Amino acid sequence: MVNSALSLLSLLFMVTTNHVANSQLLDTLTWSWNTVNMPYKVSDIVGTFVQGADGDEDGFIILTGGCDHENGNVKGEGDDKYFYCNSVTKKALKFDPFGNYFTELKSAPRERYRHAAVAIGQKVFLIGGRDVKDALVAEIDIYDTKTGNWTTGGVLPEPSSDLTAWVHENHIFVSGGYNVDYSKTFSTTYKIDIKDLSLDGDRYSQIVNSTAVKPMSGPRGDMHSVEYEGYVYVVGGFSGEDWCKPLNLAERYHIKTDTWETLNPIKFDRADMAVTELFGKIMVIGGESKLARCDDDVAGGSIPQNHVEVFDPLKKKWLLYSPFNDYRFRFGAVAVKAQGRVYTFGGQLHYNEECRCFPSSNQVAIAQENLTQVSSSGLSDGAIAGIVVGCVAGVVGFLSLGWYFSRSDKLVDTAMLGEVEFKPEEKA
Repeated sequence: MVNSALSLLSLLFMVTTNHVANSQLLDTLTWSWNTVNMPYKVSDIVGTFVQGADGDEDGFIILTGGCDHENGNVKGEGDDKYFYCNSVTKKALKFDPFGNYFTELKSAPRERYRHAAVAIGQKVFLIGGRDVKDALVAEIDIYDTKTGNWTTGGVLPEPSSDLTAWVHENHIFVSGGYNVDYSKTFSTTYKIDIKDLSLDGDRYSQIVNSTAVKPMSGPRGDMHSVEYEGYVYVVGGFSGEDWCKPLNLAERYHIKTDTWETLNPIKFDRADMAVTELFGKIMVIGGESKLARCDDDVAGGSIPQNHVEVFDPLKKKWLLYSPFNDYRFRFGAVAVKAQGRVYTFGGQLHYNEECRCFPSSNQVAIAQENLTQVSSSGLSDGAIAGIVVGCVAGVVGFLSLGWYFSRSDKLVDTAMLGEVEFKPEEKA
């Protein structure tokens, strides 16, 4: 009896050991709504992660500006086919992802939306954007998270809206965007040394010094970017030549060599999406697509998306991940690596005929990154479980071992992500 039990135990050990040895860990992503919403509805808000005293472990998110009208973008009166935001805020919020609460901060010196923001140390820099009259905002406003005070560090050399910005070695890089009447789209990329910014407000009205670097491959706005290991990934947007066709363009800028590299295009053309990085994966979330004849559509042909595409820098391939909770565009997204999470904030929803608008949201969504183990041994988890059941019949020790494996299976999320075949009918 003992020998039989030992033989069965040996067999079980070999099967489960081979099963684990021939397994691989895959990324998984699960979406949920946060239990806490933002204190007001808003779109075009920009979120910036700031490290705490212990780095990422006690960091926080600063949220600035945005269109805070509950109806978001509203269609103009009469025959006016354009959409307008009728309230732009200068409010600022702090979100603590570890305590899961919002704190309203001292308001910025001026309202703005369609802007960019970056963090250097404990300071957050607001770049570009527009006010409620649709005028460009040229001033660079700086929030000190230690003192809770705002200063204005100077004026952009080339103000624009719907631009993108990133940071590298105490330099702020600014790229793309639109001019005041959207008649010109920029490919210009330049950098500003923060030592040339006035942190005490003495030179707040002066144009700051800047250095031109190599421009993007072409002009565009409404694109977004993220920096990862010396490369900046810029995705999507509009070229300004055809407002009915968002771009599927993806490229990356190598900061050290001042060169741009064209990547494989994203599968779903889009603009006004969120772009962030988590665990080495470049995530593109939601965004705005267009009808082919969008100029003839009462809603401007804008269609919010829920697609989540992820670029693997090592394989240089785009993967389709678990879709976003909802269909929306013009929202902020920030990765909190210590939690393995991405948080999204607000945004605009589908066109609503009653308000003739794209309503805004105050919801916070969470994407949770996990790891799951899958077997490449040819034996499924069900087959393994069958072997376990057959072997442990009447053997208490085997039952304990089976309990352990079934418990470990429940500790991981199995919403597996991976490569998919993209079919034409799936494209928005």
